[in-house]
Amino acid sequence: MCGNITNCDYTFTVEDCKKPTPYCRTGIVTVVMPLNGEVEVWAEDLDIGSTDNCPGDLIFAFDSLGNETFRVFDCSQLGTIEVEIYVIDASGNYDYCTTTVEIQDPNDVCSGTVQGDIAGTMYKAQDNATMSDVDVELFDVTKQTVTNRTTGGNGGYAFNNMPMGGEYVVSAERNHDPLNGVSTKDLIAIQRHLLGQQAFTQAEQYIAADINNSESVTAKDLVELRRLILGLYDSFDEIEADQRSWRFVDKDHVFTSVTSPWGYPETRSFAPFTTSDRDVDFRGIKIGDIDGSASASARGGLSSRSNGTLGLVAKDVTYTAGEEIKVAVTGENFEDILGYQYTLHFDANTLVYAGVESGALEVSAANFGLHSISEGVITTSWNSTEGVSSDEVLYTLVFTSKGAGSLSGSLRLDSEVTPAEAYTDGGETKGVSLEVRSTDISSNYALYQNNPNPFGDATIISFTLPEAIEAQLTVFDLTGKVLKLVEVEGVKGYNEVVVRSGELSASGVLYYQLDTKDFTSTKRMVVLN
Repeated sequence: MCGNITNCDYTFTVEDCKKPTPYCRTGIVTVVMPLNGEVEVWAEDLDIGSTDNCPGDLIFAFDSLGNETFRVFDCSQLGTIEVEIYVIDASGNYDYCTTTVEIQDPNDVCSGTVQGDIAGTMYKAQDNATMSDVDVELFDVTKQTVTNRTTGGNGGYAFNNMPMGGEYVVSAERNHDPLNGVSTKDLIAIQRHLLGQQAFTQAEQYIAADINNSESVTAKDLVELRRLILGLYDSFDEIEADQRSWRFVDKDHVFTSVTSPWGYPETRSFAPFTTSDRDVDFRGIKIGDIDGSASASARGGLSSRSNGTLGLVAKDVTYTAGEEIKVAVTGENFEDILGYQYTLHFDANTLVYAGVESGALEVSAANFGLHSISEGVITTSWNSTEGVSSDEVLYTLVFTSKGAGSLSGSLRLDSEVTPAEAYTDGGETKGVSLEVRSTDISSNYALYQNNPNPFGDATIISFTLPEAIEAQLTVFDLTGKVLKLVEVEGVKGYNEVVVRSGELSASGVLYYQLDTKDFTSTKRMVVLN
């Protein structure tokens, strides 16, 4: 009202995160060529007007990476074949539609040969869920040729009309998304096994724990798996050239030894092929996933955490150039914690990471990933064989300053590289948050990010109060319309409220706000359709 003016600047990045909209033809019919009994089908030929919201050429392929823009069909594939056509935009976003290709042989190019089918299904070993996007290879030993299939949502594949008398070898591979189902929780399981506290009971656990493919489970596997979790490796073959994200075992194989399962068959051979076999099934074992939590779908899904949030706290300080800043990290509800992991961002323009000091937790450089330190990114993973409870300083991060700033404006915790999770001795998985407070830790309020976020069925909103007081939690949409109002008889310390999507009359981006007599805080959350 006095005419004073102030301003602030924000840097933001505009990204194209919307998938293109695929439109497929209802199917095409083509014939094998008389010259070689084969025909090329281009993925683009099955498009009928796919669109995208941003400029740039669309790529059409039979795979999500855009590598297989065409596929060769031959006499072994006569009949109708279901295919997935991926539409990929200039930003790498993709979606797909399912259609069919019918391969015909009106000129009898393929006649005169007795033929049969080799087919099967890919299953996840721990729960028998069918596995999609598994690359299945059929090697023709006689012709020295390779034919590939990729499993769909039902986990099935088929090599139809294979000439009898041939010699074939079938194998499977899925070597992407190395952290699918892998976390510090698996480090805890391996360590407890090595110490004899809780030995593995399944052959699949021994195979999953053999991170470096040495046909044994040792402390070296612990070291290598932690480095993968911290983002120091991008794939398992960086640990060992012959290692893969998944290992596939012939489903008919029976392990004669649980503790020494290696030497299992990873292929199925036909020498010669004399009769159709449609039960050539394999079981997939995710390397590093001891508890069997990996998603059988290559597209995965949102991790589901329904046990609240581990709240980490640090005191805010302001600094100028040339200072040493020690960030003492404590936990508001650090009770029976077996391990945690997360990604920490700091302002690399004003801070330089200088190391870590142990507190109630024994931590060292091995617990931190510093490969992106120049970009202000630190990953961390810590675990113990027994649950730890402490209200003291857990550990202290040390920085030196090269410019002016404050910790509240410089530190941020998220799941960008290493997912933010904590694990309790009772088997619960929590989210992890970090609050940088400007005053005495014990006197503050705190509203945490809901977990999980985004969510489909339900989420937990947690907060802390300095004393037992009444509080009000409000959920509202972008227009300010109130969707849910909860009156809370808050207790001193940690509190939780469960919010279910069925209680809300909207989805997408929503807001939630905590109000007390002298505190208000608002955060954003995302509800899936």
